[in-house]
Amino acid sequence: RMTNILSKKSKIFKDKIIGAGEFSQTIVELNKLQTLAKTTKTAK
Repeated sequence: RMTNILSKKSKIFKDKIIGAGEFSQTIVELNKLQTLAKTTKTAK
């Protein structure tokens, strides 16, 4: 029983790490878009 609970917890933990990685990647992409928008505005 104990190992079953542990394996479930580790799966949730892995999912959280993957989710966090995707989340930070999304933020990076958003920052790139914002920087692009700023540079295009100043170019005009």
